[in-house]
Amino acid sequence: MNDKSKIFKILIIIFIIIIVSIIITIVLLNKNNIPEEEKEYVFDENVETEKEPEEDENGFQMLDDSNVFFTIIDIISKYYNAVNYDGNSEISQEENIFDIQNEEQRQEVLNALLDKDYMSSNDISKIEKIEYDYNIIPIEIKTKYDENINTYITHIYIEDYTQKKLEEKYIIIRQDTENQTFSIEPIDDNIDNIDEVRVSDNKNKIIPNNYNNYEIKMFSVEALIRTYMSNFKNMCINYPEIAYNNYLDDEYKEKRFGNINELKRYMDKNKEEWENITASKYKVENEDDKEIYICLDQYNNSYQIEELATMQYKVKFDTYTIFTDKFKNTYNESNNRNKSLMSIDKWVEMLNRRDYKTAYEKLNETFKNNTFGSEEKFEQYMREKYQLHYNVQFEDFSEENNVYSVKVVLKDVLDENTKQEINVIIVLKDNYDFEMSFNIQQEDD
Repeated sequence: MNDKSKIFKILIIIFIIIIVSIIITIVLLNKNNIPEEEKEYVFDENVETEKEPEEDENGFQMLDDSNVFFTIIDIISKYYNAVNYDGNSEISQEENIFDIQNEEQRQEVLNALLDKDYMSSNDISKIEKIEYDYNIIPIEIKTKYDENINTYITHIYIEDYTQKKLEEKYIIIRQDTENQTFSIEPIDDNIDNIDEVRVSDNKNKIIPNNYNNYEIKMFSVEALIRTYMSNFKNMCINYPEIAYNNYLDDEYKEKRFGNINELKRYMDKNKEEWENITASKYKVENEDDKEIYICLDQYNNSYQIEELATMQYKVKFDTYTIFTDKFKNTYNESNNRNKSLMSIDKWVEMLNRRDYKTAYEKLNETFKNNTFGSEEKFEQYMREKYQLHYNVQFEDFSEENNVYSVKVVLKDVLDENTKQEINVIIVLKDNYDFEMSFNIQQEDD
């Protein structure tokens, strides 16, 4: 073999090695590189928030530590487990965490859990059992930290999940941080809000026993977001008055619904869909010095959750009722073509959220009157013809005299092979507003 052949073979080998190295590098990079849209929405266990809680006149502040918060809720759950023990109940036997065997032992456990000062002035045999299948729904906790004894005023709902009824309860929990023990003081008075609860200045050491120890529960950010979503969904479906008054953002609910009856009407029509909603992914954004959880469900519908303290939050569940500064800035910097596409995207979001009232308002007046004649007929048509949840893809675009025609491909969020086309004619208006019309499907489509 001559020298030229050897050199050529060596060059071929070097070239192959270089190509293989490049391929390996690309594979390794791609393995660790989440696409940008996915990178923004991932369940991240390391998100931390820092707020400066304000103390009330008694030295209490809202608890904003999810690990401690759900540790206290777990203590309350143990307490009710003992209170409601019934030897004849299969459920009590299955959930018998203290291994109670009889009424005498039940009293022993309650004696071990309850605050000693409370027991000295109350007959614990008169503590009433909950006579229905229940859930504990946390509302808020206020806390006061002392050297060894931390005091927590807890505000919860006891939910009769069969009858869909709620009963408010207030309970004081004291933690001895030195020996990891707790005591419980039920509040028997009629209380209207958490600030009315009067707490005695009890700094007595809590004596350990077989039942009153605790461990801090580690509650991930993912678990917290899923808890917020589950709680908000339950309130909207079963207790819309509470959702409207306590959990919807004030400005948002006024613009989106206007009154509680509109929310009730919306939930009645969309109850089945809301019952199936689950949190899919989320990201954290900063807005006006506040941290906002942006959560997506499996249909890519957005929920903006502003956390005030643990389990104290406000929600907006669309992005078109109140535009974000980010949207406004992007819109203002865009040409009319992109403004049109952004507006159509918002209209499709209205369909995905089953907000036919707002979607109907965006239609050209002549078109909606001649084609539908009423919001009810529009809703009926859209529910029949556009039943899915859609991602938007834009294709043909043309413009004539500031009227824009766009071919829109709607792809099912859950199955991109399922899609349909819609031709939209849109006119831009001031203040991010627009009006539009679209082609109507024939009955045999």
